[in-house]
Amino acid sequence: MGWRKVAGALALLCAVTGCTSSVTGSPAGPDSKTATGAGDPCGLLTPEQAAGLGLVPQGKPEQGDPQRTLPPYCRWNPDEPDPRKVNIYDGLAVMYSTTVPVDRFHPGEPPIGQLRSGGLAWARYETIVGPNRCSLAVKLGGASFVEVTSEDYTDQAKSCDRAKLALPQVAAHLPGGLPAPPLRGKPKSSASPLIGIEPCDLFAPADLVRFQLQPPGEKTGTGRGAIGGAPGCQWETSPTSEYEMIYLYLDPARSADEAAGDESVDEQVRAADRIWRLYTNVSGNPRNCEAVLPVAAKSAVAVTGGSRNDPTKACDLVRQVIEFLTPKIPPG
Repeated sequence: MGWRKVAGALALLCAVTGCTSSVTGSPAGPDSKTATGAGDPCGLLTPEQAAGLGLVPQGKPEQGDPQRTLPPYCRWNPDEPDPRKVNIYDGLAVMYSTTVPVDRFHPGEPPIGQLRSGGLAWARYETIVGPNRCSLAVKLGGASFVEVTSEDYTDQAKSCDRAKLALPQVAAHLPGGLPAPPLRGKPKSSASPLIGIEPCDLFAPADLVRFQLQPPGEKTGTGRGAIGGAPGCQWETSPTSEYEMIYLYLDPARSADEAAGDESVDEQVRAADRIWRLYTNVSGNPRNCEAVLPVAAKSAVAVTGGSRNDPTKACDLVRQVIEFLTPKIPPG
């Protein structure tokens, strides 16, 4: 996969998850073959249309950066009254380019699918995260296009459901698009039970003392700290402890197998009538230990730690921590 393909795919990834792109490139010239007010992706869904799709009425605009081949885009989260339960992976993103041609945003490979919706021809493009994310684009002119993106990490066959439902609504605001049809429903939410839980809040000050962990916990995860990925928290152990730091993350979008990567299960550990998978010799280091708890088909909790010097004690603190944490983790 060439760098331009990676650049476009990373920008599209950010359009849904809200990260900041760091890809490079130079903008093409302006394109006059676009609708009045072109370049405003949030204007491609009215509040009524967004609500009919099960989204918050007002989208969150992002300016993008033409110098990094990232057109403006807009994100709508699911309409969930409790913000702690909002699953951004069940939302919608709409990108609107007036300077970057679609074949430059998705260079090197042809579309992997085609469909007509709202009177316009849409093409599906591959993304770096695979078929769980669906990106559907329509070319408007030489250097203008609109792209609609949704995803489903529980069932990849449903990754296009919300995007396809949104296409005729978006098309109604574009040149050549047909009037928007009535909305008949919205995709079923697949929110993870881990959404809304702050990992750093799972340890009270007294708990940190008990496990010789130093406050405060450092937030990790995309948009939260230096370590990307799922929301997490890490704590340094006290200087006198024989154990390495404890790192906890709550993954709302991957299965336990995906969270563990290529590691092989060495042991199953029961805690509060739930089964954790224990991994020793993590990354080829016998002093490392990881425990992963399956929560739902696409949700998992992981705790990593280790011993500073003694491989036989690598999992001792991890075992104590998962025994403490398990009652705090909601069922799937």
